[in-house]
Amino acid sequence: MIVLPCLRADVFRIEHLWGFHTDEFMYSDLSFNDISQIEGLETLTKLEQLNLSNNKISVLENMDALENLGLILKKTLLPQVMCLRKLRNIFTLNCFGNPLSEEDDYKLFVVAFFPNLKYLDNRYIKPAFVSKKKKTFIKHFEMAENLCCCR
Repeated sequence: MIVLPCLRADVFRIEHLWGFHTDEFMYSDLSFNDISQIEGLETLTKLEQLNLSNNKISVLENMDALENLGLILKKTLLPQVMCLRKLRNIFTLNCFGNPLSEEDDYKLFVVAFFPNLKYLDNRYIKPAFVSKKKKTFIKHFEMAENLCCCR
């Protein structure tokens, strides 16, 4: 039996993340807290699943070291799809209940922008859908990147 290192700190009303002194966590559930800023995750280079749902996060930052990540951000405060632009290596993303998921082209844009994405909002993304939409939204992304106000 393989044991996957897990950090579970949901529903503790944590307001701040502090630096972790290990890189062994593969799964972290920090949902249902009062986290408003992402910090201290830089050392978690082996992290494969991160749940930050139901927090007060409005900006995604300090996550550059996290690669090949499954990210759950349900019911946070992310305002625009462009706030996700630095997360190029995510393979699953769930932003249900965020202001950004209400944008007109949210699904098409996210699918085109993230080449490794396999699931969006708990739904499998068919490769044919990706190739069809990618060309259209790359141009749209380049224009939006120039106008973006997110960090």
